Amino acid sequence: MSDFIASVGGVDDFLVYFLMASALVAVFLTVYTWVTPYREIALIRQGNVAAALSLSGALLGFVVPLASAIAHSVAWWDMLLWGAVALVVQLLSYFAVRMIVPTLSRDIPEEKMNRFATGFLALGMFLPMAVAQAQYPAKPIRVIVPWPAGGTVDGVARVIGPKLTEGLGRPIIVENKAGAGGSIGQAEAAKAPPDGHTVLLVFDTHAVNHLLYQNLGYDPFRSFEHVSLLVTSPQVLAGATNFAPGSVPELVAFAKANPGKATYATVGAGSSNHLNALLLSNRTGIDMVHVPYKGGAPMMIDLVGGQVNVMFVSAPQAIPQVKAGRIKALAIG
Repeated sequence: MSDFIASVGGVDDFLVYFLMASALVAVFLTVYTWVTPYREIALIRQGNVAAALSLSGALLGFVVPLASAIAHSVAWWDMLLWGAVALVVQLLSYFAVRMIVPTLSRDIPEEKMNRFATGFLALGMFLPMAVAQAQYPAKPIRVIVPWPAGGTVDGVARVIGPKLTEGLGRPIIVENKAGAGGSIGQAEAAKAPPDGHTVLLVFDTHAVNHLLYQNLGYDPFRSFEHVSLLVTSPQVLAGATNFAPGSVPELVAFAKANPGKATYATVGAGSSNHLNALLLSNRTGIDMVHVPYKGGAPMMIDLVGGQVNVMFVSAPQAIPQVKAGRIKALAIG
């Protein structure tokens, strides 16, 4: 309940929404009982099951999409608009059902008639619910980047954000939730309501974190709907300008002559740049020291500053720094 109150902007806004929703329900019941010639309330008092189903189903058919409108509305007038649409659609579906029922009910026993009533009420509920869902996106889209600002994944989010805003008609809000190889941001996204208003951009660590960390709080394969591959990129083996080797053979020679002296940066255990460095070490028989970071941006800052010697990094992040002379490229592939 506290989460919902916070989502609508606090106690004051919650009271406004509550009073408006109560007013809409009262209006619906008043209009419904006024326009229907069957007087369900009187029939309910006489113990008529079909009348009880009809009225309760009609009320549910209005309240359910109204609740959806409240949950997805961005302002009180938005909720009022969709509440009015739900009311109109539900009344129209009622009249459509009443036009069909007399032709079906002439020779149908009351027990079967109750079943028909239930089926038609389900149809009446579906129509306004479909209308309420058609308003997606109903609020700003939250894009969670599980890495610090300035890295490759964050750069992708910043590039596609304006186009998504233009196409969807809603603001795109990028949130950086870094740490633990991206698992902190991924856990945050897994807790979000499954309403399509939270998007998670992941890196290759998404596929291996469950093998490296216990109690992630989410399942990387079942907690998310995997939508699309956005970007692929070659990696650059880059070195600091104050590090003597300028090629892979020179790096191998230096590391063999100075075991445990060369350092390499990664965005965490199990990441592609970590695995590439391990593969290089394994195939050449060298020993380098692993220095993990929370993301590509702080890793690049330390490489530019000469705090680490080398790292594997995505080409889009490395190339501008290479061209500016801040780091040097030893290999690309």
